[in-house]
Amino acid sequence: MKIFKHYDKGVWILLATIYKAIYGIFFTVWLMTQLPAKEWAAFILVQTTFILISQFSLAFGMSPYIKFYSGKAAHIGLQSNSLLMTIGFALPILIILTLARPQFAHWFEIESLSTLIFFIPLTFLTSLPKVIINEIFKAKQKLKYFFFSEAAYFSGNMILVGILASVQPLENAIQILIPINISYLLTSVYAVWLAKSDILWEFKIDTFLLRKMMDFGKYSLGNFASNALFSQADLYIIGLTLNPYSVAVFSAVKLWAHGFQMYRQAVNTIIFPAFSRLHNSGRWKELRPLFEKGVFYSLILLILMSGFLIAAADFLFTVILQKYQQGGEYLRWYALIGLFVAWQYMGEALLSGIGKPGKIFVTRLITGVISLVVMASLVKLYGIAGAIAAALFSHALIAIFIAKLVHSEIQFTFAKTLWRRHDFFELLWYLKYSLVNRKIRKTE
Repeated sequence: MKIFKHYDKGVWILLATIYKAIYGIFFTVWLMTQLPAKEWAAFILVQTTFILISQFSLAFGMSPYIKFYSGKAAHIGLQSNSLLMTIGFALPILIILTLARPQFAHWFEIESLSTLIFFIPLTFLTSLPKVIINEIFKAKQKLKYFFFSEAAYFSGNMILVGILASVQPLENAIQILIPINISYLLTSVYAVWLAKSDILWEFKIDTFLLRKMMDFGKYSLGNFASNALFSQADLYIIGLTLNPYSVAVFSAVKLWAHGFQMYRQAVNTIIFPAFSRLHNSGRWKELRPLFEKGVFYSLILLILMSGFLIAAADFLFTVILQKYQQGGEYLRWYALIGLFVAWQYMGEALLSGIGKPGKIFVTRLITGVISLVVMASLVKLYGIAGAIAAALFSHALIAIFIAKLVHSEIQFTFAKTLWRRHDFFELLWYLKYSLVNRKIRKTE
């Protein structure tokens, strides 16, 4: 089966995802139990803003790198252009954000934001080598090194915060942000060492290629920005409309559902480059089977994930996060987005891989504006419950639109996608066969 060509690479992504889950869920939950609710709200707003700026920059500057890497583009021009686009996009945003610190602190009713916002440009700077090199690893499918880079950051940050917590109680967001920056700095040095043979130590702008990359990058950026309208805008709308405690509660709900975002990252790391390679090599007939199998296996995983969250919601909030107990009911409903994200993220990976980001951009722009209006209205009327309802509506809407776009390109059918059970049984046999062979080789 063609999908098994990506099996070994997928192991490293699985390991990175598991490690990120340990950090992104269990470690972060521990942090939530340590920090006061208002300090946690301040931290999550700063961290979310940094992540958005970083991902916006990567969508604009590094998505074209991955797209064109397997083509005929000169790699020195490709790397130089990507670096210029990534930094050039982020720099003015970081300057404006720094100058407007007092206003943001006033809007969100958190005085410490005026100081904490300084950490956003600092974190961008310390993390920049790591995140760019990780994108290079993705393009070259060196996913083992991608895992090493991710694991180094998560391990370093957990160790540093753990040491700090053993010396003094964690009472403010600065105590978390300082170790994050130290970890990013050390990991960036490590990533440069890992990629010493992959980085081209020259800088030469290719203006002709730059125009092509910017054309692709603007659509990738638009797709990400419109996705952020309903994946992250809810946090800011709640902060502006309600209060810091509501921000903390809602972030706790989204934290337990972080697995859905990790699924998206796995798709972008494995499936998007696979679609790009198939398209660039003219193997169009292989796109539909890969898409259908990807959606089918994803649905199995995501439905199990949703079921677990629904069943465990009360335990997660009454036993572990006791200060946010009302979050259990919200999580049961929020977990239902697992029914939609496979169609959405797998479809977007295919459309981007075949060079049709413009279609995603227009679709996301329309659905993003609709979602933003719905989110703002429902949060004002129903608070956190309104944000949950708006999130479900948004994911369902974009999944329907993206599925229709994919169908127009590869003529997949829902029936063939949902009944890939024979491939599933073949996958189980393949895994069993691989494990048996490994045991035999060990005994020999």
